[in-house]
Formats: sequence, C-alpha cells, structure tokens
Amino acid sequence: MARLADSVVLRLPRTRAHPRDFVRLLPGWRALAIGFAVMLAVAGGYLVARQSALFAVQTFEIRGAPPPVAETVRDALRPLEGDSLLRLDLESVQSRLAAIPSVQDASLDRAFPHTLRIDVTAERPVAVLRRGAEAWLVSARGRVIRRLDRPRLSRLPRVWAPLTVTAAPGDRLTDTSAHDAVSALAALDTGPRRLPARVAEARANDHELTLVLASGTELRLADDEDLRLKLAVAREVLLALDPNVEGWPAYIDLTVPGRPVAGDTDLNSEVRLEDSRSDAR
Repeated sequence: MARLADSVVLRLPRTRAHPRDFVRLLPGWRALAIGFAVMLAVAGGYLVARQSALFAVQTFEIRGAPPPVAETVRDALRPLEGDSLLRLDLESVQSRLAAIPSVQDASLDRAFPHTLRIDVTAERPVAVLRRGAEAWLVSARGRVIRRLDRPRLSRLPRVWAPLTVTAAPGDRLTDTSAHDAVSALAALDTGPRRLPARVAEARANDHELTLVLASGTELRLADDEDLRLKLAVAREVLLALDPNVEGWPAYIDLTVPGRPVAGDTDLNSEVRLEDSRSDAR
C-alpha cells in the first residue's frame, strides 16, 4: 500500500498596505468638484423655486366636503394663492382648517405645478341645540358648528339646554345632559336601518334618556348602554305596528332591549312585546 506524502504548508510572504493604496481608492478632485457642483445646483434650484412663481398656488382642489363647507374651506385658503407649493407648511394649514367649526379633519397634498389638493371630512350635523330663543347647529361629536338665526327651517331634532349653558361656534358641549342627548341622536342610523319616523326631540337628565318622535311616541332608552341595539329594537317594534290602523303607542320602553314594553300614558295599557333582540341584530 502506497504511503501518502506528507502535506506541505507554504507560507506566503506578508505584505503591508501602503498609505498610497488608500489614497488611490479615494475619488479624484475632479469627481469631487463635479459632485459639489451638482449639489449646489440642486440646492440653488430648490431655493429659486421656493421664492419664484414657478410652483405658485393657483387652484384649490377640495374633495369630500358638501358645497357650503367647501366654500368655507376655500375662503380660508384664499390667502395662500400665489405662494409657492414648496414653501407651504402643510401641517400648519391642516391645523388651520381643522379649527373651522364645520370641518372635522383635513389632509393636504401638493399637486404640482399649481394645485393644492385638500381632502375634507366635514362635521355631521345631528341636532339643533336650543337655549331659550337661541339656537345652534351641533355635530355628531357634540361640536357647535354655527348659530342658527332661523332654526324653524331645520328639521333636525331639538335638544333643549339650560339657560346656563354657553355655546359658540367651535365649542364642544360641556353640559352632560345635552351631550348625552346629542350622542343618542348621533347613534341613529341614517341608512336602510333608520327609524321609520322622524325624531323631533332628544331629552336627557341624570336618570333618563328619551327620544321623542314627531308623532309624539317616546323611545325611553334609560341610558346610553347598548344604544344601537335599543334603537334597532325600536325600529322593529315601529315597523310591526301600522300607525294608520292601530296607531303607535305613547311610549316604547327599551330599558331592557330584549323585552321592550309599549303602552299609552295609562300604565294599565302596557303591552310587553316578544323578544326581538335577535331580529334587531
């Protein structure tokens, strides 16, 4: 059997890197000069564009807002006409628009060369707040949108507030009862599952939350717990009754939504309805 040859280890000579080798890896002065020139040209062009009318704002594209709100937003933005899109502080403009009582939120985007695009989420009016002879339009978030000089023209439900309550456009309702009443109105479904009758008024105090229909029927909700379920049950009860034949009851007690009670003002005429919780859901 042949004997394997002994392995041989070859040692290569060590070489040390010379400083000149690193110098060769650096870009030449010409490349550096060109790079700096390009950077200066870009920076200079940006500064010139910021100060010139090259990207001046000429058009406001407002989306998502009803015409009256869109016009209010456009009026608020009008001082920006002619300013460069590059100079605009979008966050500052956004905050300015959000301070408009009829605007819930707004987002902005530059659409070069001359358009500022604004997506607006408008406040949703749900009630007319009444304090004596004065009236204000209030949103679903309990924000005062504007004062109403002719409140009778509005078909929105009324919420009566004590004379001690103060209100001004942009304010949030601080009165607990008025805020609870507005929250109940905000929970009303405006789609296919809305109530089959118009709500004329909302009342709230420390012990009771009630919606009053235009027919006079009271929806006694007790409190705001399971509010949407209670309103869905109320809808099913009202749809099951023909107001032209048997009329709607004076009240529907929805304290326990699984066992609604309908009746007249006479307590002896109460009718306990079947469990409609599963249908309402």
